[in-house]
Amino acid sequence: MVAALDPQSSIPMKPPRDLLILSISFFFIFMGAGAVQQHLTSVPVVQAHSTYVLAILYTAMMIGRVFVAYSIVKLGGFLSEILGAVTYFLFALGLGLLNRVEWVYLLAVIWGLGGSSMWITSGCHILEASQRRHYGTASGFFYMMSLTGQTLGVFLLQVVVTWAAVHGKSPRIMPLVAAGITLIGIAVMFGVEKGVSFKEEFRFSSFYRILVDERMFLVGIVQLLAAMCFGILLGVFQDYSKAKLGNQYPAVAFFAIKALMSVMGGRLSDFLGRDRILRYGFLLSTAGMLIAGMWTSRPMLSLSLCALALGTQAALVPTASTALVGDLVAGERRHLGLGAIFVWRDVGVVVALLFGKALAGLLGGQPLAIGPISLQGQQVVFLVFALVFAFCALITAWLTKKLTACRGTSL
Repeated sequence: MVAALDPQSSIPMKPPRDLLILSISFFFIFMGAGAVQQHLTSVPVVQAHSTYVLAILYTAMMIGRVFVAYSIVKLGGFLSEILGAVTYFLFALGLGLLNRVEWVYLLAVIWGLGGSSMWITSGCHILEASQRRHYGTASGFFYMMSLTGQTLGVFLLQVVVTWAAVHGKSPRIMPLVAAGITLIGIAVMFGVEKGVSFKEEFRFSSFYRILVDERMFLVGIVQLLAAMCFGILLGVFQDYSKAKLGNQYPAVAFFAIKALMSVMGGRLSDFLGRDRILRYGFLLSTAGMLIAGMWTSRPMLSLSLCALALGTQAALVPTASTALVGDLVAGERRHLGLGAIFVWRDVGVVVALLFGKALAGLLGGQPLAIGPISLQGQQVVFLVFALVFAFCALITAWLTKKLTACRGTSL
């Protein structure tokens, strides 16, 4: 076990003012535009293109993780957070008003670049506003608020979609409602302190040195593989849920447990160690994928249990990883550290989206026979990712070794 902090980590943390304001802001942003991602198939203009819209979004976000470090230094923390939040609003608004999918693709690029700016800046902001022994707890509280908003948003927007269908209204009302909720979050964000700054100019050599550091590289690979949970949820899981159940209600379980476990996982990572928390998360997600892939007689229950397992893992990994950046990277370079690990996260989402869709499409409607067991395309995808997550649990053992060997050194 490594990366556990001193016994003072058991002292309760009073959330700093900026942590509270940012958390409330993200609550509304993800109740609105953040939750739209789970309902793209309900919007006619992108109904047949939802996977590609999301792939473009997360590819742009991946690119932004590298180069946004330059704009953050030039704009400062406050403007980077505000302008990034505005791109969330613009995407939801455009989804409700535009009639051509090409314009939605463009907004997805803008959202990806703005989202990377907002997430990296706010992550640094949270670490700066917190004491070292509470990095995990502060990160967990922040993610918990964001995900609670997204949980409520997924449910609320599903209600709006259902209401619109029953009353003969346009499904475009759903993203417009989301855009209005997002505006509340942007207004709240104006309350943060404007003094957060980034002193170190972006140099690719500095970014590359952090990117290839063995510890950060392993954390990044863990991020890549863990992010496949979210990619699965946005792609194959969403398609399978709609085909079997006609709705996205099991996804609510993903975001609900992710919100709960973000704050609990952050606290536990301060107490037990980042590496152990990561390992437990991957073992759970392995079990969840097996349940969804093998138990098909009760799809609502099996998909909900799978969503709970994936949500737990998806909560523990970014929380522990953000805290690890606080542990390993000097304050003036944390925006580079967060970019270096979260660029892998976006690669993971895109890979899961496209690979899962391609594999399910390749198998088509033809069942795959494995001995006496007959599996549909999406079930095979679930089982493939069960093996991936089991491999991730093994990777955390290597991370433990590297953290132990380099303990006390910072980048």
